[in-house]
Amino acid sequence: MARVFRKLAHVLLILTLVAAVGGHWVVLQSVAWTNMLAGNLRTASVTEAFEKRSMAGIPAAFAKHQRRKTIREENRTADAVDED
Repeated sequence: MARVFRKLAHVLLILTLVAAVGGHWVVLQSVAWTNMLAGNLRTASVTEAFEKRSMAGIPAAFAKHQRRKTIREENRTADAVDED
């Protein structure tokens, strides 16, 4: 009986650690991409469905935010080099 509880404790510990480091988002994202792919496969070939899924993977607002962030970081790096 103690063995069962020890195994259960190990499983719960692993699940807690995975959740703590954000592993649950990987699962959720995989489910979302699978659903998008399945929806696209109803109307397109496998290749086209993968292309549509890949293009829909990053929302436009997030892509714009990342672009702005990269530009700001490049400007900071350029300013730091100019000061030297």
